[in-house]
Amino acid sequence: MAKNNTGNQQGKTETKANTKEVDGVFVKCIRGKGSFRRAGFKFDETGFGIALDALSEEQLQALNDEPMLVVEECKVTITIKDGE
Repeated sequence: MAKNNTGNQQGKTETKANTKEVDGVFVKCIRGKGSFRRAGFKFDETGFGIALDALSEEQLQALNDEPMLVVEECKVTITIKDGE
C-alpha cells in the first residue's frame, strides 16, 4: 500500500489557512448553572473566545454586565479566507 507523504487522505487537497491573533473576550457560564444565553450566544462552563470585532458595543456591554457569566480579555486566533 502506497504511503501519502503529505499526511492527507487520498483524493483530498490541503488548503493552508492564514491565521492571525486579534483582541477578544473569553466567556463562560459560572459553575453550577449549566448553560446561559446572552447577547445572541449560548455559553456553558467550558466557554469560548469571541473576537471583539464580532461583537457590537451593546453585546459586549451585556456580556460584561451579566453576573452569570465570567468574561476575560484574551487573544483569539481567527482564520482569514483568501481574498479578505
